[in-house]
Amino acid sequence: MFSWSRSPRKATELAQKAISMNDQLSDAHALLGYVYTFTRQYDKAIAECERAVDIGPNDELACGALGMALSYGGR
Repeated sequence: MFSWSRSPRKATELAQKAISMNDQLSDAHALLGYVYTFTRQYDKAIAECERAVDIGPNDELACGALGMALSYGGR
């Protein structure tokens, strides 16, 4: 959607790698949430975005990602 990557698989891999290096990166969880949203894996998307917001409650990327995941996921 944002042309960040033409490969959801690669984007997922890189976000998961960042999280494995530091689980406290809200942006990495939000990015993974976006990828899951755009690949219609809404439960995973919401979980990742909720984690992102838990880590960074004032992080606009995390909050926006959660809102989008909830909306696309029908919640």
